[in-house]
Amino acid sequence: MFHRFARLLLEGLAILALVVVAGIALAAWRLSQGPVSVGFLNPLLDKAIEDATPGYAIDLGDTVLVWAGWDHGFDVRIRDLQVFGPGGGKVAEFNEATVRLSGRALIR
Repeated sequence: MFHRFARLLLEGLAILALVVVAGIALAAWRLSQGPVSVGFLNPLLDKAIEDATPGYAIDLGDTVLVWAGWDHGFDVRIRDLQVFGPGGGKVAEFNEATVRLSGRALIR
């Protein structure tokens, strides 16, 4: 009885491990092909930036995830970023802003 349960548990864990490895390989392949649009992050980034700078508003064009290679890790690039001041006037405009993510820090 116990052996059967242990065998089923190990088979389930092996299948789960294979699915995780395949998912990581697929994600790595897709990121190596070029930038991946992650526009669903726009509201989160918008709120985080506006909370950090009260009175200012921002407008984000597109957000993409780019893998810069094994030496550099991941970059989140914000395209067409506009910053508006307290009066509503445009304070700054950027074609592209980059945030570099550290893989080691993400794992920690």
